[in-house]
Amino acid sequence: MAAVLEAVYGAYVIEWATADAEPRALPPESLRLVEVLAELAPEDPEVRGLAALVLLSSARAPARTTADGQFVPLADQDPARWNAALIARAHDHLRAAHARRTVGRFQLEAAIQATHCARRDGEPTDWQTLRRLHTALHELAPSDGSATALAAVVAETDGPAAGLAVLDQIADRTRRFQPAWATRAHLLARLGQADDAVAAYDKAISLTHDAAQRAYLRRRREG
Repeated sequence: MAAVLEAVYGAYVIEWATADAEPRALPPESLRLVEVLAELAPEDPEVRGLAALVLLSSARAPARTTADGQFVPLADQDPARWNAALIARAHDHLRAAHARRTVGRFQLEAAIQATHCARRDGEPTDWQTLRRLHTALHELAPSDGSATALAAVVAETDGPAAGLAVLDQIADRTRRFQPAWATRAHLLARLGQADDAVAAYDKAISLTHDAAQRAYLRRRREG
C-alpha cells in the first residue's frame, strides 16, 4: 500500500505541474484515484490522509493565480476563492484517519494543509500549530522539502534569522532545490541583506520553470 500511495501522490504532483488546460487547473485524475483508494481501503489512515491532502491542495487551486495569471502565494490567497466542497470532503477523510489513532506522513501533510485552509479572510495564519506539525513531519519523514518548509515556518515564529539557520543546515544538499533558494531569498530580504537576497532570487528564478512563479520571484527581487 505504501508504494501505491507514493505512486498516486507522484501522479498528482506530475499532473499538477504539467496541467496546461488553464493555469493551475485541478487534477481530476488524482482526485478520482484518491477517492477510489479511500473506497477500497477505508480503514487505512494513510489512504485517508492522502485523500485529504490532495483534496485540500486542490481546493486552493482557484486562488493560486489572479485573473491575469499572476502567482499568488498561500498567505496572500483569498479564502473565499477556495473550494468549500473539497475542503469539507477532505475533513471527512481526516476524521476517519484520526479515528484509527495512527499518525503517518500523509496525515501530517494533510493536517498542515487543513491548518492553512482554516484561515479566514483577514485573519492571521496559525503559525504555532504549523510549527508543531512541520516539526513532527520532519521528524517522521525527513526530506529537503520538509526541512525547507520547516525553515519557512520557523521564520514566522522565531524570526528570519532562525529560519535561515535551519536552511543553512541543509545548504549542501539543496544547491539545486528551488524552494530552498526561494525561501532563502525571502528571509535574506527580511534581514536587510539585499545583495545576498538578489543573488538567491536569481538562483531561484533560474531553477523555476513555471512562468507565473518566475514573474512573482522577479517582482520580489526588484521590490
